[in-house]
Amino acid sequence: MPKLGMGPVRRAQIFRAVTEVIAKESFSGTTLKKVADAAGVSTGTVNHYFANKQAMLIETLGHIAVEWNEDTRKAVDGAEPGLPRLRALVDAAGPSSSINRLRWKVWMAAWGEALQSPELRVALRRSRQVWNGILAERLEVINDELGGAKIDARAISRQYDALQNGLFVQLVTTDMADEPVISEILYTFLRERLGIPSAVAAAEPVKASRVRAKRKASATDPMLAGRDVARL
Repeated sequence: MPKLGMGPVRRAQIFRAVTEVIAKESFSGTTLKKVADAAGVSTGTVNHYFANKQAMLIETLGHIAVEWNEDTRKAVDGAEPGLPRLRALVDAAGPSSSINRLRWKVWMAAWGEALQSPELRVALRRSRQVWNGILAERLEVINDELGGAKIDARAISRQYDALQNGLFVQLVTTDMADEPVISEILYTFLRERLGIPSAVAAAEPVKASRVRAKRKASATDPMLAGRDVARL
């Protein structure tokens, strides 16, 4: 039996192992033994936390989705207001990092397996609904910061999700080094859907750099301390 208090740690360890095995072996090639070997635990330990292989796979997808969504929230909320947040939204989901590349491979494997698994289809549908909600919320915030007209954020998020999936799946499966091009396509799509003129977008990096410089100066200059530099 696992030691008292080790449950969350052990589950996280197994989730990481499942992610690595699926990315390498696909859903069909993933077994409890392979996961146990990758996690450095016994097959009995894996069985202790998950009723069967299907449950393990579905719970792992849920775990990945929660982490991915939280990473996206932090990236967007931590960026400068306006277009920098839009750029952060695009970059947060991209497969440039090793962990995101694994996540995309697991997601693609799940889509394929979902053709034969009603339970997996339900899990993926729920995950997509949550993700589209996060997208819509952030797009509304960004649009308000830019003073844009009213938008149908839900519709835009669904369109963006479909475009993002197609482009990033192509990137991951072909190992092409054109992620900057794909990211720019996605960024431009969102910018245009928000009705942001190209001239405003071109000026945004300059404005953002001025804000960062002003904030840096305020940290050392008491005359600037406390000012609302975000309104520059």
